[in-house]
Amino acid sequence: MKKRTEKISGILPLLLFAVAAVCVFFVLLAGVGVYTRLNGRDEAAYEKRTAAGYLTEKVRQCSGNVHWDALDGTGALVLEEGEFLTRIYCHEGWLWELYSEKDSGAGPEDGEQILPLRSLEGSLEEGLLTLALTLENGEEQKILLHIRGVAS
Repeated sequence: MKKRTEKISGILPLLLFAVAAVCVFFVLLAGVGVYTRLNGRDEAAYEKRTAAGYLTEKVRQCSGNVHWDALDGTGALVLEEGEFLTRIYCHEGWLWELYSEKDSGAGPEDGEQILPLRSLEGSLEEGLLTLALTLENGEEQKILLHIRGVAS
């Protein structure tokens, strides 16, 4: 009888350890699922906010003339400051920025890739800049900005 009690008392800690290990495994598995969902949501929110925030901040920082024009047939947001232009445009699935002199002859390939973006369209009417973005995931966004100093 004593040997049987010793065997049971030896097995009991192992069973408790196994139950605890299984519980920890399931808690970790649930945590991985939650992390994956939160990370996916954060990435989508980042993509959505970044393009709009970038364009909005560039326009706000510009102390010169802001207008919508073309760069070798590609629509571009043009920020003019003195003898220099900053052109922001969509080319080959990316948002690009090109900073150059007014008559530099630079083309769309001469800029720098900023972030993935399917398309960028815009217009400026009576001081209201309208930008329409199509994000990499196909979601569309519209930005309306009042440009100070533009005659109505």
